[in-house]
Amino acid sequence: MTDSRLITIAIHTFDRAKQLRTILESEGIPVTLQNVNLDSPTTSAGVRLRIAESDLPRALRLIEAIQVISPDVSEKFASGGPVILVPVDFGEGYEDVIRLGFDLALMHSARLHLLHTYLDPGLADATGIQLSDALTFDGMDTLARESEIEEGVIEARMAKARMDKLARSLRADIMLGKLPQVKFDTEVTEGLPEEAIEATNTRLHPLLIIMATNSADAKSRAMNGSITGEVLNAAEATVLTVPRNVHPTLTVKFHAAFFSTSRQDDLLALDTFARLFPEGNVRVTLVELPSRRNSHTDTSENLADYCRRKYPDFTFQSATLSSDSPEKDFELIDKADRVDLIVFPNRRKNVIARLFSPTLAHRLLFNSTLPLLAISL
Repeated sequence: MTDSRLITIAIHTFDRAKQLRTILESEGIPVTLQNVNLDSPTTSAGVRLRIAESDLPRALRLIEAIQVISPDVSEKFASGGPVILVPVDFGEGYEDVIRLGFDLALMHSARLHLLHTYLDPGLADATGIQLSDALTFDGMDTLARESEIEEGVIEARMAKARMDKLARSLRADIMLGKLPQVKFDTEVTEGLPEEAIEATNTRLHPLLIIMATNSADAKSRAMNGSITGEVLNAAEATVLTVPRNVHPTLTVKFHAAFFSTSRQDDLLALDTFARLFPEGNVRVTLVELPSRRNSHTDTSENLADYCRRKYPDFTFQSATLSSDSPEKDFELIDKADRVDLIVFPNRRKNVIARLFSPTLAHRLLFNSTLPLLAISL
Protein backbone atom coordinates (compact mmCIF):
# COMPACT_ATOMS: atom_id res chain seq x y z
CA MET A 1 0.00 0.00 0.00
CA THR A 2 2.80 2.37 -0.91
CA ASP A 3 1.14 3.86 -3.97
CA SER A 4 -1.62 5.62 -2.05
CA ARG A 5 -1.96 7.50 1.21
CA LEU A 6 -3.38 5.51 4.13
CA ILE A 7 -6.66 6.67 5.66
CA THR A 8 -8.76 5.39 8.54
CA ILE A 9 -11.95 3.64 7.44
CA ALA A 10 -13.28 2.64 10.89
CA ILE A 11 -12.44 2.49 14.59
CA HIS A 12 -13.51 -0.65 16.49
CA THR A 13 -12.58 -2.97 19.32
CA PHE A 14 -9.79 -5.46 18.56
CA ASP A 15 -12.11 -8.40 17.85
CA ARG A 16 -14.44 -6.35 15.67
CA ALA A 17 -11.49 -4.82 13.78
CA LYS A 18 -10.11 -8.28 12.99
CA GLN A 19 -13.51 -9.38 11.71
CA LEU A 20 -13.84 -6.38 9.41
CA ARG A 21 -10.22 -6.75 8.20
CA THR A 22 -10.90 -10.38 7.25
CA ILE A 23 -13.93 -9.37 5.21
CA LEU A 24 -12.15 -6.53 3.42
CA GLU A 25 -9.02 -8.53 2.67
CA SER A 26 -11.13 -11.40 1.31
CA GLU A 27 -12.29 -8.88 -1.31
CA GLY A 28 -8.71 -7.88 -2.19
CA ILE A 29 -8.50 -4.72 -0.03
CA PRO A 30 -5.33 -4.73 2.13
CA VAL A 31 -5.91 -3.47 5.70
CA THR A 32 -3.50 -2.22 8.35
CA LEU A 33 -4.44 -2.21 12.05
CA GLN A 34 -3.04 0.54 14.26
CA ASN A 35 -3.34 1.70 17.85
CA VAL A 36 -3.53 -1.89 19.06
CA ASN A 37 -2.29 -2.92 22.50
CA LEU A 38 -0.37 -5.93 21.26
CA ASP A 39 0.58 -7.05 24.78
CA SER A 40 -3.09 -7.35 25.74
CA PRO A 41 -5.17 -7.37 22.54
CA THR A 42 -8.42 -8.00 24.41
CA THR A 43 -8.22 -4.51 25.90
CA SER A 44 -10.62 -2.09 24.20
CA ALA A 45 -8.02 0.26 22.77
CA GLY A 46 -9.86 1.75 19.85
CA VAL A 47 -8.27 -0.11 16.93
CA ARG A 48 -8.02 1.81 13.64
CA LEU A 49 -8.51 0.02 10.33
CA ARG A 50 -6.49 1.84 7.68
CA ILE A 51 -6.65 1.26 3.95
CA ALA A 52 -5.23 2.88 0.84
CA GLU A 53 -7.14 5.98 -0.16
CA SER A 54 -7.62 4.52 -3.64
CA ASP A 55 -9.54 1.58 -2.10
CA LEU A 56 -11.96 3.82 -0.19
CA PRO A 57 -14.93 3.80 -2.64
CA ARG A 58 -14.89 0.02 -2.99
CA ALA A 59 -14.48 -0.48 0.78
CA LEU A 60 -17.39 1.81 1.58
CA ARG A 61 -19.65 0.00 -0.88
CA LEU A 62 -18.68 -3.33 0.66
CA ILE A 63 -19.21 -2.13 4.22
CA GLU A 64 -22.62 -0.70 3.39
CA ALA A 65 -23.61 -3.91 1.64
CA ILE A 66 -22.75 -6.22 4.52
CA GLN A 67 -23.71 -3.68 7.23
CA VAL A 68 -20.74 -4.28 9.48
CA ILE A 69 -19.76 -0.70 10.19
CA SER A 70 -21.68 -0.89 13.50
CA PRO A 71 -21.03 -3.64 16.07
CA ASP A 72 -23.48 -6.52 16.32
CA VAL A 73 -26.30 -6.26 18.82
CA SER A 74 -25.19 -7.71 22.11
CA GLU A 75 -26.76 -11.03 23.10
CA LYS A 76 -27.93 -9.25 26.24
CA PHE A 77 -30.35 -7.28 24.07
CA ALA A 78 -31.38 -10.19 21.87
CA SER A 79 -34.63 -10.64 23.76
CA GLY A 80 -36.03 -7.63 21.93
CA GLY A 81 -37.19 -5.80 25.06
CA PRO A 82 -37.24 -1.99 25.24
CA VAL A 83 -33.95 -0.17 25.78
CA ILE A 84 -33.24 3.32 27.11
CA LEU A 85 -29.91 4.78 25.98
CA VAL A 86 -28.02 7.14 28.30
CA PRO A 87 -24.76 8.65 26.98
CA VAL A 88 -22.42 9.26 29.92
CA ASP A 89 -19.88 12.09 29.74
CA PHE A 90 -18.96 12.17 33.47
CA GLY A 91 -19.64 15.92 33.42
CA GLU A 92 -21.40 17.74 36.21
CA GLY A 93 -24.83 16.33 36.97
CA TYR A 94 -24.49 13.13 34.95
CA GLU A 95 -25.62 11.11 37.98
CA ASP A 96 -29.05 12.79 37.88
CA VAL A 97 -29.51 11.77 34.24
CA ILE A 98 -28.61 8.17 35.04
CA ARG A 99 -31.05 8.09 37.96
CA LEU A 100 -33.79 9.47 35.70
CA GLY A 101 -32.91 6.73 33.22
CA PHE A 102 -33.36 4.11 35.94
CA ASP A 103 -36.77 5.54 36.92
CA LEU A 104 -38.05 5.61 33.33
CA ALA A 105 -36.59 2.17 32.61
CA LEU A 106 -38.50 0.81 35.61
CA MET A 107 -41.71 2.40 34.31
CA HIS A 108 -41.30 0.64 30.95
CA SER A 109 -39.65 -2.60 32.14
CA ALA A 110 -36.71 -1.57 29.97
CA ARG A 111 -33.00 -2.22 30.04
CA LEU A 112 -30.65 0.74 30.53
CA HIS A 113 -27.67 1.01 28.17
CA LEU A 114 -24.94 3.39 29.40
CA LEU A 115 -22.63 4.60 26.63
CA HIS A 116 -19.33 6.42 27.20
CA THR A 117 -17.33 7.76 24.27
CA TYR A 118 -13.79 9.05 24.48
CA LEU A 119 -11.49 10.75 21.98
CA ASP A 120 -8.00 9.43 21.46
CA PRO A 121 -5.63 12.33 22.33
CA GLY A 122 -3.68 11.56 19.17
CA LEU A 123 -6.67 12.03 16.90
CA ALA A 124 -7.61 15.63 17.55
CA ASP A 125 -8.53 18.18 20.18
CA ALA A 126 -12.11 19.13 20.98
CA THR A 127 -12.16 21.88 18.36
CA GLY A 128 -12.59 19.50 15.43
CA ILE A 129 -11.33 16.56 13.44
CA GLN A 130 -10.43 16.36 9.76
CA LEU A 131 -10.25 12.94 8.15
CA SER A 132 -7.43 13.66 5.74
CA ASP A 133 -5.13 15.16 8.37
CA ALA A 134 -6.03 13.93 11.82
CA LEU A 135 -6.57 10.30 10.86
CA THR A 136 -3.34 9.70 8.99
CA PHE A 137 0.17 9.10 10.28
CA ASP A 138 1.91 10.20 7.09
CA GLY A 139 4.92 12.34 7.80
CA MET A 140 5.17 11.29 11.46
CA ASP A 141 8.29 9.60 12.75
CA THR A 142 8.29 6.27 14.56
CA LEU A 143 8.59 7.78 18.05
CA ALA A 144 5.61 10.03 17.44
CA ARG A 145 3.53 7.07 16.27
CA GLU A 146 4.51 4.99 19.32
CA SER A 147 3.72 7.90 21.63
CA GLU A 148 0.29 8.40 20.07
CA ILE A 149 -0.53 4.70 20.29
CA GLU A 150 0.54 4.66 23.95
CA GLU A 151 -1.63 7.69 24.74
CA GLY A 152 -4.58 6.08 23.03
CA VAL A 153 -4.18 2.86 25.01
CA ILE A 154 -3.96 4.82 28.27
CA GLU A 155 -7.05 6.83 27.40
CA ALA A 156 -8.96 3.64 26.58
CA ARG A 157 -7.95 2.03 29.87
CA MET A 158 -8.96 5.14 31.82
CA ALA A 159 -12.35 5.30 30.07
CA LYS A 160 -13.04 1.63 30.73
CA ALA A 161 -11.93 1.97 34.36
CA ARG A 162 -14.33 4.89 34.92
CA MET A 163 -17.25 2.96 33.47
CA ASP A 164 -16.35 -0.14 35.48
CA LYS A 165 -16.27 1.98 38.64
CA LEU A 166 -19.63 3.52 37.73
CA ALA A 167 -21.14 0.07 37.12
CA ARG A 168 -19.94 -1.15 40.54
CA SER A 169 -21.41 1.95 42.18
CA LEU A 170 -24.77 1.49 40.45
CA ARG A 171 -24.94 -2.17 41.44
CA ALA A 172 -24.19 -1.21 45.05
CA ASP A 173 -26.98 1.42 44.96
CA ILE A 174 -29.39 -1.19 43.61
CA MET A 175 -28.42 -3.58 46.40
CA LEU A 176 -29.00 -0.81 48.99
CA GLY A 177 -32.35 0.14 47.48
CA LYS A 178 -31.15 3.59 46.35
CA LEU A 179 -31.91 2.70 42.73
CA PRO A 180 -34.72 0.53 41.35
CA GLN A 181 -33.89 -3.00 40.28
CA VAL A 182 -33.33 -2.30 36.60
CA LYS A 183 -31.04 -4.30 34.34
CA PHE A 184 -28.29 -2.21 32.80
CA ASP A 185 -25.24 -2.63 30.62
CA THR A 186 -22.26 -0.43 29.80
CA GLU A 187 -20.33 0.27 26.61
CA VAL A 188 -17.11 2.19 26.03
CA THR A 189 -16.14 3.25 22.54
CA GLU A 190 -13.69 5.61 20.85
CA GLY A 191 -14.84 8.29 18.44
CA LEU A 192 -17.00 11.36 18.15
CA PRO A 193 -19.84 11.26 20.72
CA GLU A 194 -22.60 12.22 18.29
CA GLU A 195 -21.51 9.53 15.82
CA ALA A 196 -21.30 6.90 18.56
CA ILE A 197 -24.76 7.84 19.84
CA GLU A 198 -26.22 7.67 16.34
CA ALA A 199 -24.56 4.29 15.68
CA THR A 200 -25.84 2.90 18.98
CA ASN A 201 -29.30 4.26 18.26
CA THR A 202 -29.31 2.51 14.88
CA ARG A 203 -28.13 -0.70 16.51
CA LEU A 204 -30.44 -0.85 19.53
CA HIS A 205 -33.46 1.26 18.46
CA PRO A 206 -33.98 2.59 22.00
CA LEU A 207 -37.31 3.72 23.34
CA LEU A 208 -35.62 6.94 24.46
CA ILE A 209 -32.23 8.66 24.53
CA ILE A 210 -31.53 10.71 27.66
CA MET A 211 -28.71 13.26 27.41
CA ALA A 212 -27.17 15.71 29.85
CA THR A 213 -26.56 19.23 28.50
CA ASN A 214 -24.36 22.09 29.68
CA SER A 215 -21.22 20.55 31.15
CA ALA A 216 -19.01 22.07 33.76
CA ASP A 217 -16.93 24.57 31.79
CA ALA A 218 -17.53 26.85 28.80
CA LYS A 219 -15.60 24.69 26.36
CA SER A 220 -17.49 21.57 27.41
CA ARG A 221 -20.79 23.43 27.24
CA ALA A 222 -20.10 24.49 23.65
CA MET A 223 -19.11 20.97 22.63
CA ASN A 224 -21.98 19.34 24.48
CA GLY A 225 -24.46 21.72 22.92
CA SER A 226 -23.10 20.83 19.50
CA ILE A 227 -23.40 17.12 20.28
CA THR A 228 -27.00 17.56 21.41
CA GLY A 229 -27.87 19.54 18.29
CA GLU A 230 -26.29 16.89 16.05
CA VAL A 231 -28.22 14.10 17.75
CA LEU A 232 -31.53 16.01 17.55
CA ASN A 233 -31.01 16.70 13.86
CA ALA A 234 -29.71 13.29 12.83
CA ALA A 235 -31.05 10.58 15.11
CA GLU A 236 -34.35 8.93 14.36
CA ALA A 237 -35.11 8.72 18.06
CA THR A 238 -36.99 10.49 20.80
CA VAL A 239 -34.45 12.48 22.83
CA LEU A 240 -34.77 13.86 26.35
CA THR A 241 -32.19 16.51 27.27
CA VAL A 242 -31.61 17.48 30.90
CA PRO A 243 -29.59 20.60 31.84
CA ARG A 244 -27.01 20.31 34.60
CA ASN A 245 -28.08 20.97 38.17
CA VAL A 246 -31.68 20.09 37.27
CA HIS A 247 -33.28 17.20 39.14
CA PRO A 248 -36.33 16.24 37.07
CA THR A 249 -39.00 13.98 38.55
CA LEU A 250 -40.88 12.82 35.49
CA THR A 251 -42.27 9.65 37.03
CA VAL A 252 -44.65 11.57 39.33
CA LYS A 253 -47.06 14.43 38.66
CA PHE A 254 -45.49 17.12 36.44
CA HIS A 255 -46.41 19.92 34.04
CA ALA A 256 -45.38 19.70 30.37
CA ALA A 257 -45.51 22.50 27.79
CA PHE A 258 -46.18 20.91 24.39
CA PHE A 259 -45.32 23.18 21.45
CA SER A 260 -47.85 22.49 18.73
CA THR A 261 -47.02 23.01 15.06
CA SER A 262 -49.34 21.21 12.64
CA ARG A 263 -52.30 19.07 13.63
CA GLN A 264 -51.14 15.79 12.11
CA ASP A 265 -47.67 16.00 13.64
CA ASP A 266 -49.15 17.05 16.98
CA LEU A 267 -51.33 13.94 17.15
CA LEU A 268 -48.43 11.61 16.36
CA ALA A 269 -46.16 13.28 18.90
CA LEU A 270 -48.85 13.40 21.59
CA ASP A 271 -49.48 9.69 21.16
CA THR A 272 -45.78 8.97 21.67
CA PHE A 273 -45.75 11.28 24.69
CA ALA A 274 -48.71 9.44 26.23
CA ARG A 275 -46.95 6.08 25.72
CA LEU A 276 -43.80 7.40 27.41
CA PHE A 277 -45.77 8.41 30.49
CA PRO A 278 -48.57 5.82 30.62
CA GLU A 279 -49.34 6.34 34.30
CA GLY A 280 -50.92 9.68 33.49
CA ASN A 281 -51.01 12.24 36.30
CA VAL A 282 -49.52 14.76 33.87
CA ARG A 283 -50.73 18.28 33.14
CA VAL A 284 -50.11 19.41 29.56
CA THR A 285 -50.29 22.96 28.24
CA LEU A 286 -50.63 22.91 24.46
CA VAL A 287 -48.65 25.97 23.40
CA GLU A 288 -49.55 27.15 19.92
CA LEU A 289 -46.67 28.70 18.04
CA PRO A 290 -47.47 31.97 16.24
CA SER A 291 -48.63 31.54 12.65
CA ARG A 292 -47.33 33.86 9.95
CA ARG A 293 -50.62 33.66 8.08
CA ASN A 294 -52.99 33.96 11.01
CA SER A 295 -51.95 34.82 14.53
CA HIS A 296 -55.47 34.35 15.96
CA THR A 297 -56.11 30.67 15.28
CA ASP A 298 -57.61 28.48 17.99
CA THR A 299 -55.88 25.26 16.93
CA SER A 300 -54.46 24.55 20.38
CA GLU A 301 -57.87 24.73 22.08
CA ASN A 302 -59.40 22.44 19.46
CA LEU A 303 -56.50 20.06 19.99
CA ALA A 304 -56.98 20.28 23.77
CA ASP A 305 -60.63 19.24 23.41
CA TYR A 306 -59.57 16.25 21.33
CA CYS A 307 -56.87 15.25 23.83
CA ARG A 308 -59.22 15.47 26.81
CA ARG A 309 -61.35 12.80 25.18
CA LYS A 310 -58.49 10.60 23.94
CA TYR A 311 -56.25 10.84 27.03
CA PRO A 312 -58.60 11.09 30.02
CA ASP A 313 -55.80 10.42 32.54
CA PHE A 314 -54.05 13.64 31.46
CA THR A 315 -55.09 17.22 32.11
CA PHE A 316 -54.98 19.58 29.10
CA GLN A 317 -55.11 23.33 28.69
CA SER A 318 -54.12 25.63 25.82
CA ALA A 319 -52.06 28.77 25.33
CA THR A 320 -50.78 30.79 22.38
CA LEU A 321 -47.48 32.59 21.90
CA SER A 322 -47.56 35.94 20.15
CA SER A 323 -45.33 36.57 17.16
CA ASP A 324 -43.96 39.75 18.78
CA SER A 325 -42.61 38.32 22.03
CA PRO A 326 -42.79 34.51 22.16
CA GLU A 327 -40.05 34.31 24.79
CA LYS A 328 -41.84 36.64 27.18
CA ASP A 329 -45.14 34.85 26.59
CA PHE A 330 -43.55 31.52 27.47
CA GLU A 331 -41.95 33.02 30.59
CA LEU A 332 -45.43 34.13 31.71
CA ILE A 333 -46.76 30.60 31.20
CA ASP A 334 -43.89 29.18 33.23
CA LYS A 335 -44.31 31.81 35.94
CA ALA A 336 -48.06 31.26 36.27
CA ASP A 337 -47.84 27.46 36.33
CA ARG A 338 -44.33 26.10 36.67
CA VAL A 339 -43.29 24.07 33.62
CA ASP A 340 -41.25 20.94 34.29
CA LEU A 341 -40.74 19.73 30.72
CA ILE A 342 -40.76 21.24 27.21
CA VAL A 343 -42.06 18.88 24.50
CA PHE A 344 -42.05 19.34 20.72
CA PRO A 345 -42.37 17.22 17.57
CA ASN A 346 -38.96 16.69 16.02
CA ARG A 347 -38.66 16.39 12.25
CA ARG A 348 -34.88 16.32 12.68
CA LYS A 349 -33.11 18.32 9.90
CA ASN A 350 -32.91 21.81 11.39
CA VAL A 351 -35.97 21.18 13.52
CA ILE A 352 -35.14 23.86 16.05
CA ALA A 353 -34.86 26.54 13.39
CA ARG A 354 -38.18 25.44 11.92
CA LEU A 355 -40.07 25.48 15.20
CA PHE A 356 -38.66 28.57 16.88
CA SER A 357 -36.91 31.78 16.08
CA PRO A 358 -33.12 31.38 16.48
CA THR A 359 -33.13 33.36 19.73
CA LEU A 360 -35.86 31.24 21.29
CA ALA A 361 -34.26 28.04 20.03
CA HIS A 362 -30.93 28.94 21.62
CA ARG A 363 -32.57 29.84 24.89
CA LEU A 364 -34.77 26.77 25.15
CA LEU A 365 -32.16 24.23 24.18
CA PHE A 366 -28.87 25.59 25.52
CA ASN A 367 -29.73 28.20 28.18
CA SER A 368 -32.99 26.98 29.64
CA THR A 369 -33.07 25.25 33.00
CA LEU A 370 -35.90 23.04 31.74
CA PRO A 371 -35.61 19.49 30.42
CA LEU A 372 -36.60 19.17 26.77
CA LEU A 373 -38.25 16.20 25.06
CA ALA A 374 -37.86 16.04 21.26
CA ILE A 375 -40.25 13.43 19.86
CA SER A 376 -39.00 11.99 16.57
CA LEU A 377 -41.47 11.89 13.68
